[in-house]
Amino acid sequence: MLASPRQHTAQSAHVLLMERVKGIEPSS
Repeated sequence: MLASPRQHTAQSAHVLLMERVKGIEPSS
């Protein structure tokens, strides 16, 4: 499943953002 570079970058950024949020404010 190949995705366009732009979409891949956006998805990676979203994942990193979510991981960052988890680290800052972990949900119970």
